[in-house]
Amino acid sequence: MKIHAILLAAGTSERMGRDKLLIKIRGERVLYRALLPLISSARINGLSLVVQPGFSWPDGPVACDLVVNPDFEEGMASSMRAGILAAPEDVDAYLIALADMPNLSVSTLHRLIDEFSRSDRGIARPSFRGKAGHPVLMARSFREELLSQRGDVGAREILRAHSEDVLDIPVDEPGVVEDLDHPGDFGGFPRILIKGAGEIASAVAHRFFTSGFEVMMTDVERPTTIRRLVAFATAIQEGEVEVEGVPARAFSLEESGELRDFRGRFIPVLIDPECETARRLRPEVIIDARLLKRNEGSFFDEAELVIALGPGFIAAEDVDLVIETNRGHDLARLIEQGPAQPNTHTPGTIAGHTADRVLRSPGDGIFDAASGIGDLVEAGQELGRVGELPVRTLISGVIRGLIHPGYVVRKGQKIGDVDPRGRVEFCSRISEKGRNIGGACLGAVMRHFHSRMR
Repeated sequence: MKIHAILLAAGTSERMGRDKLLIKIRGERVLYRALLPLISSARINGLSLVVQPGFSWPDGPVACDLVVNPDFEEGMASSMRAGILAAPEDVDAYLIALADMPNLSVSTLHRLIDEFSRSDRGIARPSFRGKAGHPVLMARSFREELLSQRGDVGAREILRAHSEDVLDIPVDEPGVVEDLDHPGDFGGFPRILIKGAGEIASAVAHRFFTSGFEVMMTDVERPTTIRRLVAFATAIQEGEVEVEGVPARAFSLEESGELRDFRGRFIPVLIDPECETARRLRPEVIIDARLLKRNEGSFFDEAELVIALGPGFIAAEDVDLVIETNRGHDLARLIEQGPAQPNTHTPGTIAGHTADRVLRSPGDGIFDAASGIGDLVEAGQELGRVGELPVRTLISGVIRGLIHPGYVVRKGQKIGDVDPRGRVEFCSRISEKGRNIGGACLGAVMRHFHSRMR
């Protein structure tokens, strides 16, 4: 079967506000990323790149036929016509692809062609989780209909008119439905995936969300979060939660397909201990905010930019950047090479108190709470039990954080936090440490974003 590919690249990028095909993703321009699978495939016999008058290669030419569309302002149909008229007469099918879809793989392209070749349908297209995508493969028998199209609709009307002849091929690749129309899609604010949804991770997520970013989080099925009123992990127990005006909702990994239109409305928290989300949704930025004090599987090849918080990581070896989490002069410092400060095993000082403000389990068993977050307590007061063993506070203050009642805990495990300042309102506010680290993460991402856009 002789297939001729037509890559439509003569759009005006009005919604983007600049030529989106020149934007760089992972150091490579969108145009070249869109061309790569087409020129790499042995199943494609020819390739036409349809461009505006005055086009010039930004980083050197690629082996393909350059087709200039003088009527590009009439819309996509005019570029499609120009590409078809430039194709050889003896082709069996046209592969119509969009230059603003830079995440198509060769393997998906080959599957589309192979399935089309084996079928008796005249049209084939990939779909991702029920949504039809691109590129579209059309038999030469549709040539005259393709040439008759007008406006900015492409082949949409033909597909609608011949729906019975369309073969939809499900693929596990979101790149077939991801196009580049707005600054927030690829060239603008990138998608942020945060591993962990505890207190500090939530402060980071809050900063990105309120700055206009698309944010996703992952955590375990039973997170042992202490400061539950300021942690998006609480959504896993309660279905949804709100932290300082920002809502979050819990999803299972199987429900991740429902997340297509969540941006700007809430933060999804996925129950995903292995962070399969990173492989499925391919975020541009990953931040490991689990504070595990060791690397549990975060490396710089997972995303365009990988940031880790605290000790256990080495910048420029494990991940791209490490951010200091130890209180003091270097808190929130961006580390471009080397590790963060080692774990001190000592809680930060609040009103002169350190280790004595932390509640720890007196033994192994199930925690049963007698008090809750926001309660004012006195030194020596019993706040709950682990089995038959009482949990007592060593200092007076307000319970700022407490592990979820009913959880199985082990001896010595941190299960609560008493704030000696006694300010109940602090229980539902992000800490100064969290805000500083969140700001550092935002600054790191924005710095990277500006450098790649140049």
